[in-house]
Amino acid sequence: MKNSQRIGIIVGTYNSEKDIKPLLSSFQQLTFMHQIEKIVFVDSASTDKTVDLLEEYLKDTQNIHIIKILRLNTNKGYSYCLNQGIYAFGHNIPDYVLFSNADVIYPPYYLDDLFEELKDYQSYNIGIVGPSVLEPIDKENLQEHRPRNLWGLPQYRDKDQKVYFVNYVHGCSFLVKKEVLEKIGYFDEDYFLFWDEIDFCTRARKAGFSIAIVNRLSILHHPNVVIWDNLNKSKTLLYYQYRNQFLFARKIYGPIIGTLFIIIRFFVFVREFINYIIKKQWNHAKVMILGFLRGLLNEKGISKLPF
Repeated sequence: MKNSQRIGIIVGTYNSEKDIKPLLSSFQQLTFMHQIEKIVFVDSASTDKTVDLLEEYLKDTQNIHIIKILRLNTNKGYSYCLNQGIYAFGHNIPDYVLFSNADVIYPPYYLDDLFEELKDYQSYNIGIVGPSVLEPIDKENLQEHRPRNLWGLPQYRDKDQKVYFVNYVHGCSFLVKKEVLEKIGYFDEDYFLFWDEIDFCTRARKAGFSIAIVNRLSILHHPNVVIWDNLNKSKTLLYYQYRNQFLFARKIYGPIIGTLFIIIRFFVFVREFINYIIKKQWNHAKVMILGFLRGLLNEKGISKLPF
C-alpha cells in the first residue's frame, strides 16, 4: 500500500442529524483529504434534518466538488445504501473505498496512519482493514469493541503486532481494496441490516484476501449516545441480528455445517433471552423469538415489523 492511492468515501445516513456536523468536522481535518476523490453520502429516506444539514454544508464548504448526496426515496437497508454509493463512482472506482456510518469521528491522521501501519504487510494480501473501535459505556469511559470469530469465540490479538488478522471488521468503518469489489461483488441486500459486513468479509476471505485491524489506530463510534448493552438494544437491530444468522448460515456454510452453526449460536440466543426475561423486558424477548422464527422460515430483505 502506498500513500499515492486514490480514496473514495461512502457514508450511509438515516436520521443522522445529530451526527452529521461532528463527522463533517472530522473529515475537514483529515490530512489525507488531497487524495480523496469523492465523498458520497447516501441517505435512506431520513425524516429528520440529515439531508438539510448536508446541503447546508455544501453551500459553505470550499470542497463541494468532492461531495455528492444521494437521497433515496425509501429505506431499503444498509447494504443497499452502500451499493448505491459504489454505483455513484460509475466505472471509476478508486483504489480504496472507505465505508462509514455517520456516527463516527475520525482523527486527523487516520488514513495516513492506516496506510503507514500496513506497509510491512503487503505480502498478506490485505483486502479489508479497519481500526480499533471505541464506544462510550458511560459519560466518562470508553470501551473497545473486541471482534469475535464467526462462531462467537474471541479472536486472537497480539498487542505487540501492528495489525492482527480477524474474520471480519466492525461495520461502522472499514477500508476496502478495489480488487475485492471487483472479485467478489458488492454487499448482499438480502440482509437489510446486520450480518451484511460479516457476509462481505467472509466472501473476501474465501476469495483469498486477508482481513485486518490496525492495533494502535482507533476511532470513536456513536459519540453522542452511551452504548446500549444487551438489555437495551434496539428492537429492530435485535430482530435482524437473530433473523439474519439463518441467512448467513445457509448461504456461507450450506445445510449441514450451517445447521451446526445455528445450534451453537442457539446457546447465545438462550442466554440473551433469559437475560430479557429476568429483567422483565418482555417486548425484547418477543422480538428475539420473532426474528428467530422468521429466520427459520428463510425470510430475506426488509421485514414488516409490529413495532
